[in-house]
Amino acid sequence: MKTFLKRYISPDRRRLMRRALARIRWFGLRCYCPVCESNVTRFLPGGVVPRPNVLCPVCGSAERHRLDWYFMKNHTDLLNGKQKSLLHVAPEYEISNRLKRVGFLDYWTSSLDGKDTRAKIDITNMSFPDDQFDAIYCSHVLEHVTEDRSAIREFWRILRPGRWALLQVPITPDLDVTAEDKAVVDPNERARLYGQWDHVRAYGSDYPDRLREAGFNVTVSRAGDILTSKQITLWGIETSEEPIFYCQKL
Repeated sequence: MKTFLKRYISPDRRRLMRRALARIRWFGLRCYCPVCESNVTRFLPGGVVPRPNVLCPVCGSAERHRLDWYFMKNHTDLLNGKQKSLLHVAPEYEISNRLKRVGFLDYWTSSLDGKDTRAKIDITNMSFPDDQFDAIYCSHVLEHVTEDRSAIREFWRILRPGRWALLQVPITPDLDVTAEDKAVVDPNERARLYGQWDHVRAYGSDYPDRLREAGFNVTVSRAGDILTSKQITLWGIETSEEPIFYCQKL
């Protein structure tokens, strides 16, 4: 059966089939995923350091994806029906799957190796012209980039004046100043200091200052600012420490 599926059914079709079966298997009214619009009995554990109530069993979205998607859909003009261009860096399948079906979006996906994306780019030195995009979505990428300030300046450069970007990073609770040391290259030491072996820093509450240095006007919103307490519980977002960083090029 597995050989038949691989030979005659496309990967996208197989994903749709698995998703349909998961909707049946995990159906319930205790939790809701706004990304795939599924009612499920619970969210599954997830994360490098496993934590409960994280992953949607249907689409695989984590709590930050559910919050980001809701914000883009309801607190930006991304889906207002008007033609616009969007750059999605290191696209998450569950969100990309929604965005690529939006007919009025000129939707660009990108990654460092170019695998399964529209563009192969190094975000610290992009080949896109100035003022190229109406919106940029980059989530949990900058903590892997040694020269993150260069990447942030590049995002500002390729964004059209008056437009916006969501530049999301994990924030370490109670850390006021971002911790980083380029001399730390050992994966185990990076994991100890920054929470994951391939992270090169741990962002603190001063992260918006880096965004402002590049020229962005930054608005920080937390889940409690945009969701009801019922939504926060139902969507599994009550344990999320990560705000939304809405960055405008004025």
